[in-house]
Amino acid sequence: MGILCQVGNTSALIRGAAERAGRPVPPTGARKSIKNVEIMQDRGDELREGKLYARPEDHSAIARLALKQIAELRASLQGQTFSGVPVEPDGKHRAYIIDSLRHPAEVAILREVYQDAFTLLGIVCDPVKREKRIRENFFDRSQWGEPTVREQVRDFLTRDEDAPEKHGQHVSDTFHEADFFVDNSIDAGDDLAFTGMNDQLRRFVNLITQSKIVRPTISETAMHHARSAQMRSACLSRQVGAALVDANGNIVATGTNDVPQAGGGLYGEGFTIQLEGDQRCAFRDSVFCSSNREQNKIIEELVEEFPELMEGKDKSEVLKRIRGTRIGGLIEFRAPRFLTAFAGA
Repeated sequence: MGILCQVGNTSALIRGAAERAGRPVPPTGARKSIKNVEIMQDRGDELREGKLYARPEDHSAIARLALKQIAELRASLQGQTFSGVPVEPDGKHRAYIIDSLRHPAEVAILREVYQDAFTLLGIVCDPVKREKRIRENFFDRSQWGEPTVREQVRDFLTRDEDAPEKHGQHVSDTFHEADFFVDNSIDAGDDLAFTGMNDQLRRFVNLITQSKIVRPTISETAMHHARSAQMRSACLSRQVGAALVDANGNIVATGTNDVPQAGGGLYGEGFTIQLEGDQRCAFRDSVFCSSNREQNKIIEELVEEFPELMEGKDKSEVLKRIRGTRIGGLIEFRAPRFLTAFAGA
């Protein structure tokens, strides 16, 4: 593959920017702790928000720091000094590794700049094992079983995965942007050269370097068809596709969340595009999501029936918190009514 160049992790970029702005950061070489990690989370959130850096809010701010560092490193490897002008590649194969991305906007700007040369690797881990590893890495052995420690770890993971602020960390959304996924649930044990991801990562390297033919697995083929089916959905709330395969990997059927067409059949069938008379949410003259509209009515009714929810609180904040509960995940309001009407037609 040639020369492999690793860019320092994004925490180092955040630390450098924070120090230049006079913001507090944990001492270099300090023991890892939840508190120190949370301080770095705060610095990252501040960078994306921009206020303390006299900059506009930019959720891709940290990725921009990585872009600058890659440009400087590329120039240095080619015996040049980066002056703000792009340095053309010299034909040598190099890989620049960014560890790690925590906001979808960071992925978006890297895809925009590097296009097909950018690949996002998503690493998944069993939630129970992940909590266990955090407790063991950040706390003394005597604290591992304490309920307060367990709660602190869960709060930390919640913020990491989906912070309430738009400029906060949204690792869950970022993860779903990945091009390739590996499972890090297997414990490495004493041999640090074996992580349980070795075979998966070798396959990934073979794919991006095209050093050998790599055929898709049954699961990957099924996901390809499920993704294709998903694109047929016109639901504005959540587009879902599914593929059913047999034991040999043959595609038995595909499906998507949509409604039957009035008069019979499904929308999108045939070789011609017919939108006349299509009353699905996405194709109305005034586009709106029926499910979201119904959801908002339920939330408004809830607040009206229980005014004590509003006592001393800002209404917009109360509504935001309610939408953050499972009520905010209810979207299937339209289909049952439509099917009832269709069945009676």
